[in-house]
Amino acid sequence: MGQKTQKKRPILLTVLVILLISLSAYLLGWSSLLTVKSFEVQGSMAQTEILNKLSNDAIRPSIGSKIARVETRAIKGSLEQLDWIDSVDVARKWLDRSIIITISEKIAVAKAVGSQSSAINFDNSGDIFKPTSATQLAVQDRLPLVILQNPSKSNLTSVALLIDQIQER
Repeated sequence: MGQKTQKKRPILLTVLVILLISLSAYLLGWSSLLTVKSFEVQGSMAQTEILNKLSNDAIRPSIGSKIARVETRAIKGSLEQLDWIDSVDVARKWLDRSIIITISEKIAVAKAVGSQSSAINFDNSGDIFKPTSATQLAVQDRLPLVILQNPSKSNLTSVALLIDQIQER
């Protein structure tokens, strides 16, 4: 009789594990228990542009959608394509049932006149971007203007380093 009980334990344990996995999958993927209750963008005043980008890419989280089905990597990848954004972090807050997108905007060190006589902003690593947020647009009049024959990334990085050294003195 003792051997029959020992043979039933692994089967019972296997059934319990399968049941637990199935229940977890249901709760995460199909149950209304874990739906998005709130959605927030932090770190940028250009929320309209961010939300438009997510809507155009059909990945904007919506209230009531399944929190497990929110594609955080797709959101991050989509927003990182915007040239004026430096970095993006997308987090699911399971207990709060919320999605939080944290944006870090690029900070212009100067403007350069490009080959087509148009002003371009660049950051301390020489990355060119179009100012979009209110924060970026507010500093446009205070940025130094640099005129270069060849506004390549390496030249812009060198200029950014020079500007940084001048400002330290």
